[in-house]
Amino acid sequence: MTRFKKMKQRLEALLLPPAWPEDAKSIPEDAAAVTGMEAVSPLLALLPRGGLLKWRAVILLGRVTAALAAGSSQDSPHNSMPGSMEDARTVMRRCMWHLNEDSGNMGWGIAEAMGEIAAKSPLLAREYGRVILSYARDTGFADNFIDHAALRRGAYWAIGRFAPRYPAYRGEAAELLLAGLRDEDGQSRGIAAWGLGNLAAAGSFPDAGAREKVKAALAGVGNQDPCEVLEGLHCRVEPAVSFARQALNRLEDRGGG
Repeated sequence: MTRFKKMKQRLEALLLPPAWPEDAKSIPEDAAAVTGMEAVSPLLALLPRGGLLKWRAVILLGRVTAALAAGSSQDSPHNSMPGSMEDARTVMRRCMWHLNEDSGNMGWGIAEAMGEIAAKSPLLAREYGRVILSYARDTGFADNFIDHAALRRGAYWAIGRFAPRYPAYRGEAAELLLAGLRDEDGQSRGIAAWGLGNLAAAGSFPDAGAREKVKAALAGVGNQDPCEVLEGLHCRVEPAVSFARQALNRLEDRGGG
């Protein structure tokens, strides 16, 4: 068995019950100890598996890559190489390549991983935030817009995950997520609504006129398509309309500011 395959099997065992219970309130010690570039390829390979395994691979990719960017990757049973910002950039470039149509790879879970990484690393968010945003921007010309609906959901989640943390990205993110409420894909509409709820919770809509615009758009999301998101450490599946209502409630509770 190759070293890669052994590492992949080891990580899969760490990410799923019983090693990591579904109701865990924190990342188990063994999973939290995973660091370094050696873990990146196996974690990327787990993303297409979907479900809980995908989301937990996303979580670890965020932690591992942010640690690389900070140069704080520590020795562990899974890694013996120090981290660096250039290593972290390599991870992001690999993700971008996977989302390139020429790669031949469908890129399952890749946008989500990029969003989690950016949420965890201000350094990488500064360099790659607009790349992530571009995956949901349809200019009608040659661009990075993800045409595949199932993959585009990941882009909306990524934006809703990282952009609320950074004021510089909130305005553009809000525009893209508002456009997402009109997406032909029902699940994309729900995940875009979820992202707008996160922006509202971060105080992204201080202007009353902007709040009313967002409220009116959210009120138009009434479909029941089941939408899967990661919140904290837990996978949550709700109808699109539930996420729209949640966002509306957050706008009311926070006053958008």
